[in-house]
Amino acid sequence: DTRIERTAGCPSSMTSAAHDGEHAVADSETRTTPAFPPGLPESRPLELPDHIELSEILVAVDGSPHADAALEWAIVVASERGAGTTLMHVIQSTTITSLPLDMQSRIERDLQGLETRVRDAGVRVGSRYDVGLPWECVVAAVSEVNAQLVVVGARGRTAFSGLRIGSTADRIIRTSPVPVLTVPPHERGRHQPIRTILAATDFSDCSRQALVEALRLMPHEVDESKIVVVHAWQPLVEYSFGAAEVIAVDPLDETDEQVRDALDRLAAPLRERGYEVHTVSRQGYPAGVIEREAKSVGADL
Repeated sequence: DTRIERTAGCPSSMTSAAHDGEHAVADSETRTTPAFPPGLPESRPLELPDHIELSEILVAVDGSPHADAALEWAIVVASERGAGTTLMHVIQSTTITSLPLDMQSRIERDLQGLETRVRDAGVRVGSRYDVGLPWECVVAAVSEVNAQLVVVGARGRTAFSGLRIGSTADRIIRTSPVPVLTVPPHERGRHQPIRTILAATDFSDCSRQALVEALRLMPHEVDESKIVVVHAWQPLVEYSFGAAEVIAVDPLDETDEQVRDALDRLAAPLRERGYEVHTVSRQGYPAGVIEREAKSVGADL
């Protein structure tokens, strides 16, 4: 099962593991799409901070099944990392600025019930509520509670073959100053400690940062965790008169070898820290490769 982690400031295509580029025009009748390689992005060792902190998690709650699934996973992550949680409920409105007392009492009672559930799991917890646009209120609360991670529920499937997140979650992902973990509703009741993370990379700064941020969700005991770093690439394709023909500028086995070398350089600092790191180079459409590999390795994230 695949959930999605997004680092703020990254383009919406961050989950694509193939190197993207503009089409190069060969002549008036033929177009060529760049391959990997040529155009291999610079692969340098990952720069890891001395300490990757996760002390506070902001969890969006609204009483829905997908929000409940998100809360379950937030409890798991907080327990593993020793983090606290802040539960955030937003009453959507653009016309009122305050709530009737009876509504305030009901919301506070509901939040207290959720707090008890989190506290019983041994996790520090607080709660708050606001009135406005949910995504705006959640993003504003990030800095107010000093959260390093936001956890929200996704309304629909998040497998790559049918990606649907929901407008609120999507806007939080695009505007949050910190990483966002979205949890689909079918994950309700299936929460478990995160031991295997699959990280897709195209060797861009964005995907490198996503890999670093994923470490926030790993247990402190690195010998209990595994990271699978995947790069998907496609051979050079030439389009002429509406037909596509694969033209291998370099032998495909040589291309694969270069990718594997680049992956090993990227993963070296993680291995030095004691993480078990597996690298995977696959030829194919990036989204399909990522989805298949996630199922193959039993990725938790």
